[in-house]
Amino acid sequence: MSTAYDRVWTSTDLVGVETCAALKNGYALRIVLAHGLMEKAGGPYETVAQFHNLAAALFAQAGVEMTRNVALMGGDPG
Repeated sequence: MSTAYDRVWTSTDLVGVETCAALKNGYALRIVLAHGLMEKAGGPYETVAQFHNLAAALFAQAGVEMTRNVALMGGDPG
């Protein structure tokens, strides 16, 4: 199942995997909401570009928060 751009590996960190599997859906909805706001805004490129920045910031923050939550739940944040 691995390809040049996709890597598949197993994990023994059940807490981390389950925590991230649950949280990723909520974060994905927030990023899609930013995309919807971008489409609704339309208008000049500068306005739309701001929503690309919002989506990128939400994605980065999701990684930070999932790492923290995994650590709080007793998983391996590494």
